[in-house]
Amino acid sequence: MAKKEEDGVWRTIGGRKVFIKNGQDLKDAMQKSGKFRSYKPVSKNDRSMDDDNGDESASAGMSSTARKELIQKYKRLRDDVVEEERKRRDEQRIIPLYEKMKQRHDAIISRLSKDDYDSGTYDMETLKPISYDSGFQVTFSQIGDDYDNDTYYKLCKEFLKESSDGKICAGKFEGTPEISFNVGDREKAIKLAQKYNQISIWDWANADEIRTGGRGRRL
Repeated sequence: MAKKEEDGVWRTIGGRKVFIKNGQDLKDAMQKSGKFRSYKPVSKNDRSMDDDNGDESASAGMSSTARKELIQKYKRLRDDVVEEERKRRDEQRIIPLYEKMKQRHDAIISRLSKDDYDSGTYDMETLKPISYDSGFQVTFSQIGDDYDNDTYYKLCKEFLKESSDGKICAGKFEGTPEISFNVGDREKAIKLAQKYNQISIWDWANADEIRTGGRGRRL
């Protein structure tokens, strides 16, 4: 019987496949893969490979062309590592919000459907009205048969990723209960609303509705 593979994910770093176990950090996974013998942690602000000085120990004796190729290789590796760390941080931020939304979704929709809930934004746990001093509220409606639950959950997860700093809430708009997101950046909030065909977003700081041209339904 084949040995069951440990839980984790495969990622491509610098063109090389690396298996990252659950709970393992990227640096450790890269080192233990044996595919990055000379790897050392780099940050986006590390400019050591951005000029003609490069890494003297790695490029000694190389031709100018080979040396430039090595420098570009290290740049790509650095950028891959930074991007992978960003994705991992996003996942760590999103998963608890996403799981909570899945657990609470049916109860939220059921309770907000009642007439004693006015249009507005509500805390997802308590369903008490909430407000923000800043940011933009973007709804992502599930109207009628537009989405089944599984599809809706997956799209909500993607929405959270795209919103970067999004906070997930419950909401009600023109009598329809929904999930909504508080997004910090105005331009990003508008783009998300337009992508998901939403009617408008709410500007908390100016207490103003910004129309985004959608119909509030699935495209």
